[in-house]
Amino acid sequence: MTRGRHGGASITEQGLQMNLGSLLRTLDWREDVVDCTTHDAAHDCPMIGGCRLRGALRQARDAFYASLDNLTVADVVSASPALTRLPFPQIRPSGTR
Repeated sequence: MTRGRHGGASITEQGLQMNLGSLLRTLDWREDVVDCTTHDAAHDCPMIGGCRLRGALRQARDAFYASLDNLTVADVVSASPALTRLPFPQIRPSGTR
């Protein structure tokens, strides 16, 4: 990250070639799609022991990430003309300002 007028975040060529599904799996800190514990409720869900929804949602999340395994970060950012209209971030080849 660079501060100042021409500052911002940048990504390396290696970062652009990262597998998108793998990257999102790494960034996703949650164990489950839904939180069935007392984390944000007065009591654990009464169905926590035999619920099938939790497993189905986990499978759906895994399928979602698997569908992104064939893409790289570059695939989703470099082909979009909409990104060039945004004032920030700007995508520049590495080594340029």
